[in-house]
Amino acid sequence: MSYRSEPPAAAPILVVAFGGHLFGLDVATGARLWQSEHRVGAGHVRLAISRSRVYALRAGELSCLDYATGRALWSTALPLFADTLLLEGELLFAAGSGEACRVGEDGAVLWHESFPGMGQGNVALGVPGAAAQSDRTG
Repeated sequence: MSYRSEPPAAAPILVVAFGGHLFGLDVATGARLWQSEHRVGAGHVRLAISRSRVYALRAGELSCLDYATGRALWSTALPLFADTLLLEGELLFAAGSGEACRVGEDGAVLWHESFPGMGQGNVALGVPGAAAQSDRTG
């Protein structure tokens, strides 16, 4: 679940993810603008969207697509089982099971913190103006 202190600007494309598929729909008409050939795998998918990119996270696999076309730009396996995703400007963070990492614009992991000795659990992330938390229970 993601929260912002200010609502995002209106976007012309609604991104829909389910069953391993990603779609871009015109928000006014519901017309399908694109369907990505890149499958993100079935199951719970977390999305983060900028004006030019769509980030889709599923079970520690992070994919980046072009927002306007749905074309796959890159995909990377994260060094943790992530289920929380936070995008603030160009800063992209992922977290899960008591770990967090920052991902660069090219998909490279810039840093990874495992918090040794602190245990595991759901992770919430936050920076001024934006926060994200896991929807998992337990």
